[in-house]
Amino acid sequence: MQNESGTSEGTTPAEMPGASSSANSAQPGKLKSRSQAGFLKVLKFWNRIAPFFVSAALFLSGFFAIFSPLPFLILGVTGNPRWVWAALATNSALVYLSSGSTVFQFYLLSVGTIGLVMPFLIFRRFKPEAVVARTWIVQWCLVAMLIGVYAILRGVTPWEELKRIFASFFDLLMVSLPPESREQLIQSFGGGKVGVEEWRKATLTSLPGNIGILCLLLAWFNLRVLFNLNPNRFLSRVGLDRRTLNRWKSADWLIWPTLGSWAVVLFTEGTPSDVALNIFKVFMAAYGIQGFAVLGSLFDAYKVRGLFRILLYSLVLIVIPPLLLSVGFFDQWFDFRTKFRQT
Repeated sequence: MQNESGTSEGTTPAEMPGASSSANSAQPGKLKSRSQAGFLKVLKFWNRIAPFFVSAALFLSGFFAIFSPLPFLILGVTGNPRWVWAALATNSALVYLSSGSTVFQFYLLSVGTIGLVMPFLIFRRFKPEAVVARTWIVQWCLVAMLIGVYAILRGVTPWEELKRIFASFFDLLMVSLPPESREQLIQSFGGGKVGVEEWRKATLTSLPGNIGILCLLLAWFNLRVLFNLNPNRFLSRVGLDRRTLNRWKSADWLIWPTLGSWAVVLFTEGTPSDVALNIFKVFMAAYGIQGFAVLGSLFDAYKVRGLFRILLYSLVLIVIPPLLLSVGFFDQWFDFRTKFRQT
């Protein structure tokens, strides 16, 4: 028999076939939403604790050390700047305890400075070129201050302290190399004690320029990754977008010290030539970044996207890096990107 609602007597709505199937279909949805909520909680917890140790882990990994400033940058553009200081303190402590004072100082001056200074400059609405350049200047000002402080504490001149720091860096480099690689390098410089001294001289002569290039590229690379990630869409808050870096352009006046330093390299010898060569290499690295921006504009003009774009970038960087330097240098006069837009 049926009651007035059309259901059989003794049969509840939950026992009806239609109600049972709808209840069963609702259960997977509830389980899915619960699992998603749990995953989001775990992700939120990870995002809170990761900046306090991930940078040190990346730096000590070796291969992924180039990404070590990125956790500080993400925290700096998405959270309270005070947390960046706290994260820097914990990561620096981890580096110091695991690798000693020399590596700790290098980490603090290179990675830590990028993590502290760049978010500050970004929210002051500086152009990307100014952000990287000012960060690089701050890094070298801190290096000069550190050398001065050590010189005063040890009662020596800054030049003597600088030579001591470079010598300790070379000793650390020798210890870190595998025995086979170390022996091959010594043999390439003549072998024996003479080979070690020649290797030491060549390394210390080019060391300032190499460190300058490393700091410049480290700041630029992490800024580019930060722009591509765009956490919390911070770019819209500072009036920028992902294509801003493709408009990168060095200051016009930079061409004159670049040419001047190269002239000193060509027409002098000894210490003046070595110093000028280090300066010239840093300037050309800046033009290499500009060449990379020109290449990105070319890819945008011809709508090169995805994996093919990454492969072309890799090909240019690995096989023909002088192309980037030349394109960036001559872009100051020929403005290749304007011609790309016109065509």
